[in-house]
Amino acid sequence: MGTPEFPNLGKHCSVEDCKLIDFLPFTCDSCHQVFCLEHRSYGKHHCPNANKHDVTVVICPLCAKGVRLIPDEDPNITWESHFNTACDPSNYEKATKKRKCPVRGCREILTFSNTIRCRDCILEHCLKHRFGPDHNCPGPKKPDPGFQFMVIRIPMGTPEFPNLGKHCSVEDCKLIDFLPFTCDSCHQVFCLEHRSYGKHHCPNANKHDVTVVICPLCAKGVRLIPDEDPNITWESHVNTECDPSNYEKATKKRKCPVRGCREILTFSNTIRCRDCILEHCLKHRFGPDHNCPGPKKPDPGFQFMGLLNRGRNEDSRPTSSSKWSTPTSSSKWSTSLLNAASSFRATAEAGIAKLTSEFSQKAQMTGNGAAGQSSSSTSGGGNLVEQCPQCKVRFSSVTALVEHVEKVHERDSDRRGVMKVTIDVCPKCNRGFRDPVSLVEHVERDHAGTSKA
Repeated sequence: MGTPEFPNLGKHCSVEDCKLIDFLPFTCDSCHQVFCLEHRSYGKHHCPNANKHDVTVVICPLCAKGVRLIPDEDPNITWESHFNTACDPSNYEKATKKRKCPVRGCREILTFSNTIRCRDCILEHCLKHRFGPDHNCPGPKKPDPGFQFMVIRIPMGTPEFPNLGKHCSVEDCKLIDFLPFTCDSCHQVFCLEHRSYGKHHCPNANKHDVTVVICPLCAKGVRLIPDEDPNITWESHVNTECDPSNYEKATKKRKCPVRGCREILTFSNTIRCRDCILEHCLKHRFGPDHNCPGPKKPDPGFQFMGLLNRGRNEDSRPTSSSKWSTPTSSSKWSTSLLNAASSFRATAEAGIAKLTSEFSQKAQMTGNGAAGQSSSSTSGGGNLVEQCPQCKVRFSSVTALVEHVEKVHERDSDRRGVMKVTIDVCPKCNRGFRDPVSLVEHVERDHAGTSKA
């Protein structure tokens, strides 16, 4: 066996029919012989001392205790020795009786896995009644009042750290704790055992409690203040924040808007589409799944769209010299924008002047009465108070002036390709109107007929 370098390497298997050379042999812990991998177990090599490590225990029928039989000893001798020394028939009922939970009405059998001992009453209970209130725990036993002892105050800290450690604030404890806990409600110092609110009976235990009540009218949460009467808090909510119209909106469950889908939308399964700005479930999150119409197109009635399109068309036109193409397009764009702004300002000033004259005329007519009306009818040309800013023609009312501008000047401007931006602004609320008649009606309806800001 072995090699010139390792002459003792490897051994033969002790089984006669094997004798295999094994370089990592196994030694039996009973017969102490060497075997290969195949015959290493007791049964494979028929070990004569296989039961040497076996443990046999017999339950005594008198005391219900276990009696271990020694392998090399007669069982009768072991049994007789147990009868003469350890057997106690009075222990039979105690050993065979199944332990149950001591709570009244509970029939749970206590085993190794479902038994918990209470720290206060030192009794074993089942898992269902493991907490003190569940098994009516009387609490820890109080010290005997007749027992007298002397309290010795041990100085805290060390010569190097004299302020190290503090005494627990509980009168029955007074334990020195080098890492004490400070209660965030009563601000007293306690040891590890009495750090919780319940252990040291904190009077301000509910200081950090948050109680929220759902309003049955508007379905909103009302937070109750600890130091305030709940009736006052509730009355304040009803008088200020309560909105019964919000009840249906708050209690109604949002669903996916796709037809036939009943998925309820929650925080975790809701996705908002970027194009149609609607919320859908995860199943219909993509556009084709919920028939998305796509992003909204700009409103064609927007007054500056023609100006923007015109600027784009001018930018796209080829020029003779590419060197000066960019400055030319930018200058045209700025000129168009400046003209539009100037026209807008002139129209606003004209609208304000029209409103002022119209209201002054109505005020004079109201003050003069019938005499004023007759004089105005006989005056003839004096009624022409509205003047067109373009052709200087006068009209008797704002309506006639507006019709004249729409029929004559807007058509001509369309033929010339010049865009007219006419917006009349209310001097009171700065609201814009495209039609002066609408502006007059707005002032008479919302501002009681006064145009002064």
